[in-house]
Amino acid sequence: MNKYLIAFLLLIASTRCQAQNIGGIGAQLILDTTGGWTMPRIFSLIPGSPAYDSLRATDYIMKVNDFDCRDKTIEDIVSHIRGEAGTMVTVVTANTKEGQAPRIHELKRVGMNIPQPADPKDAFFANCDNAVKSLKKTGATIIKTFNSDCGNYFFNFDGSNGKFHIRIIAMTDPADKSGSGFQISARVFDNDHESDATDLGSLDSKNAVSGAAQTEGSVSFTKDCVGTIAISVHDDNKKCHAMYVMVYK
Repeated sequence: MNKYLIAFLLLIASTRCQAQNIGGIGAQLILDTTGGWTMPRIFSLIPGSPAYDSLRATDYIMKVNDFDCRDKTIEDIVSHIRGEAGTMVTVVTANTKEGQAPRIHELKRVGMNIPQPADPKDAFFANCDNAVKSLKKTGATIIKTFNSDCGNYFFNFDGSNGKFHIRIIAMTDPADKSGSGFQISARVFDNDHESDATDLGSLDSKNAVSGAAQTEGSVSFTKDCVGTIAISVHDDNKKCHAMYVMVYK
């Protein structure tokens, strides 16, 4: 074989090996979707990682190098954080998604051979899907289900056919031991008479056990109208990590 071809193939093999030496900083992210736009927030930090030593859980990541993280996907953001192990990455964090108290961190990417923890939201949504299956087995008719990262939602609803139930399940911060929490409220109203709304009460996570990973509540209503169900999240301290809503009869 031609010696130049051999050298070229060795160069390709070497480049591939180097490309596979991808490192990270050890932060797991979720997207905060409140306010009609998104910004990544740190959900957990891997002990012993560069992020663990420099960043704080619940920090918002505003920029990675010169990449603005507003309204970007998790995949896009992570692709900028990751790179060849041993290289540096600049991360700008802040206390809020609006950028309060920005901080600049120079972090070295390291090979993350520490097993990445499973995303708790995956297990949460799987449990919620199982709850829907259990309802169906009891003969319930599922009208609507949806999951989210704790935003405010309005959806049209035909409530002219009997008694209905709303079940809201929320994932709280399992690492939070402060006992502080958040509220999720719901109401239903006729589209032509919004002022004549039926308030369905609220789910208050502060009533749950401190540090609990999940809290939930159910309410029933009869309202003869074609209107709207409004789900509102009151979460100034960013304690809600995920939400699941079921409407059924």
